[in-house]
Amino acid sequence: MHGSRESVYQDIELIGHLHYIIVRLERYICPGCGYSRMQKPGFAAEGHRITERLRRRIIMRMNNGAGIVETARSLSVHHSIVKTLDNERLKAMHMDRPKPARFIAIDEFLLHKGHRHATVVIDAEDGRVLFLEAGKRKQQAYDFFEHMGKDWMRHVQAVAMDMNAQYDSAFRERWSGIAIVYDRFHMMKLYNDSVLTRMRRRLQDDLRDRGDEQGYSRLRGIRFILLSRRSTLAEKDREAHENNRRLYESYRKHGKELPPGERVMFSGRERKLDEIIRDNASLGVAYFLAEQFRYAFSLQSEDTLKRGMDDWCSIASNSGIPEILAFRETVISHMDGILNHARFAINSGRVEGTNNMIKTIRRKAYGYTDTEYFFLRIMFESRKPLLVYRSQKSHKFLN
Repeated sequence: MHGSRESVYQDIELIGHLHYIIVRLERYICPGCGYSRMQKPGFAAEGHRITERLRRRIIMRMNNGAGIVETARSLSVHHSIVKTLDNERLKAMHMDRPKPARFIAIDEFLLHKGHRHATVVIDAEDGRVLFLEAGKRKQQAYDFFEHMGKDWMRHVQAVAMDMNAQYDSAFRERWSGIAIVYDRFHMMKLYNDSVLTRMRRRLQDDLRDRGDEQGYSRLRGIRFILLSRRSTLAEKDREAHENNRRLYESYRKHGKELPPGERVMFSGRERKLDEIIRDNASLGVAYFLAEQFRYAFSLQSEDTLKRGMDDWCSIASNSGIPEILAFRETVISHMDGILNHARFAINSGRVEGTNNMIKTIRRKAYGYTDTEYFFLRIMFESRKPLLVYRSQKSHKFLN
């Protein structure tokens, strides 16, 4: 022996109180080579001043989806210990290249504040994240091809994406045999942004420049109405009417004030839409074409979808509205990806769900500065490995 020291290890709580184990550790030295080594207690977690059972408790909570801060506070340990242990757990898990996928989806998501984005690729059938990398350019698609390998990529039949020119170009250059699919969600979002929203803003600017304050005010606050389907507006009006009727019968009728949390809801959305269309003919045309475009995209066969899109383009060309004509050119130049929507039953719904999951992970942790760890968390949450719990027998009452 060559000296000793006292060490303190945090253990799991006992009856709601922190529990520490204090031990005296001996240092041993080799008389031949002079190498010394401190004694290691068998109950301690490797590399940390906590016990092995506390380490297992931390891992179990992280496995169950708890966040770093939540786990650290509940077990009264420092958040850096929780993160380090979880990082080790995620790296030790088998998350290598998965089985080949027929359909994939690619999209970008916000990585950090300051408009820094990352690319995510998922299996469009089971939702597992296949690839993550900072950036949203063509190089990220190339890196995905390299990461998965040629043998894996040969099994892919189609990829769902929005109209990101970088991703589109990368697939056409390197894997032209993989069909590119533009789904209805992104196409309608593009129409809403590039046609309806731009037209509304242009009309508002024109009315303001002409000094028509009344016309300008009528177009304010109509974004939701203009971008919603008529059936959606009718349902919202029914909900508002029922809410207002309930409030009247319960409170207003008896001269009572509305309690906190209750309010009278606006119930004239569908009527407001009719007024907008009546007063602004160009917005009415754009709204009608939005409904027709949505209907054309719902056609199941490639031939009927092609005829529907051709008919829509013919109507759009006669509108004479700059925003609609520009969107028509976009549709024509991307017609192959639109028609592939009828050939392959895939869309970007799963990748949008993955993006929502990523937002939830970031929000629970109040943001991530360690990108590698952030990506590992995303991989884990998307794959949802089955956890093996020790089965517990129910209590039996003796007669």
